[in-house]
Amino acid sequence: MTFMIEKNVPLPSTKDGRGAPNKGYEALLNHMKVGDSVVVKRAALASIYTHAKKIGCKVVTRKVDQINRRVWMLNKGDT
Repeated sequence: MTFMIEKNVPLPSTKDGRGAPNKGYEALLNHMKVGDSVVVKRAALASIYTHAKKIGCKVVTRKVDQINRRVWMLNKGDT
C-alpha cells in the first residue's frame, strides 16, 4: 500500500473517528516528519493510533469525508 505524505496542510478543528486494520502503518509513521499529513480510510485509525503510541508518536486526525480521515504527525518520540 502506498501513501502520499503531504506538507503544510492546515489542521481543521473537528472530531476524529476510529477503526482497525494494519497495512504498514508503523512504517508510514516512521517515515513521516512532524507537520506531515496523510489521508487514510476511517477503518485504519485504530491501527494508526496503536502504532503511533507504540513508537512514541503523537498524531491527530480530522474527517475528510464519510470514508477518509487525514492524519497529522504532531510530534515524534525521537524528537
